[in-house]
Amino acid sequence: MERGGRGGAPDACSAPGQPAGAGPASGQRVNPINTGPFGGQGETIGTLCVPVKPGQVVADGINAISNKEPAAAVVDRVGLVSPHGLRILAAYVVPITGHVLYGAQTGYPPVPGAPQGFQWGERQQAEGARVPHTSGHHVMNLLLVLGTHGSRSTDKGVDVWYHASGQHYHLRTGVGLLALVAKSCPG
Repeated sequence: MERGGRGGAPDACSAPGQPAGAGPASGQRVNPINTGPFGGQGETIGTLCVPVKPGQVVADGINAISNKEPAAAVVDRVGLVSPHGLRILAAYVVPITGHVLYGAQTGYPPVPGAPQGFQWGERQQAEGARVPHTSGHHVMNLLLVLGTHGSRSTDKGVDVWYHASGQHYHLRTGVGLLALVAKSCPG
């Protein structure tokens, strides 16, 4: 399941220790959303539902990052788009050499039976992660560990602020998350 750029509400919840809606450092010029080497679709294309127990942690690994630039890009910060009952506990960038991303699963990563090609041993903390040029099935998996609160925890995507070749960019992914206290998701 690959996940790319998406649109959504302009408000965001930043990475741990960052104020809500915090983007790049003051005074930095950021190019229009989803125009950098990570690309992006610019609209929300769907929501993935994960059944959880009350207060259970969810690992959201449904976003792929591909860097079209020859030079490495560096992630500055990640945040959730319009979060309700979700907070970021940890964020990682993990190389993928197969066809399948980590996906959305309950519990802390990695779970037994993680997809083939998911290189957890080579993970980087998202903030400061260097994303080299990628091609083919070699992508980076953006993996967020999220705390849930309430019977229905949601977001409308993930914001990624990053820089490459002296320019600052903002990626917004295209798939939201619904962590629902239930035995299964509807539909």
